[in-house]
Amino acid sequence: MNNHTPGPWRRIGYGVYSAFAPERRIALVEWEDGYGVYKVADEKECIANAALISVVPEMYEALTEFCRAYENGEDSGAKAYAMAKRVFAKAEGRK
Repeated sequence: MNNHTPGPWRRIGYGVYSAFAPERRIALVEWEDGYGVYKVADEKECIANAALISVVPEMYEALTEFCRAYENGEDSGAKAYAMAKRVFAKAEGRK
């Protein structure tokens, strides 16, 4: 059973939010300094991490399609491949 927040998810700054309910935060990329103060370690790294987290539902969908095609003996994984390429581009900030 799949109980995660439905996608798509969107990266906004250091956070990842539901595209359908923007007030619903999925994740916040930051670290705690041991004294209860939350800080952003490295801006580029945090943005990259948030971008990667934001495409998890799409990665799940692409892998699900790949498994479905494989289990049904389909010769072409073209649909899953195209889905994966779109997800990689988003995760890498190219889309």
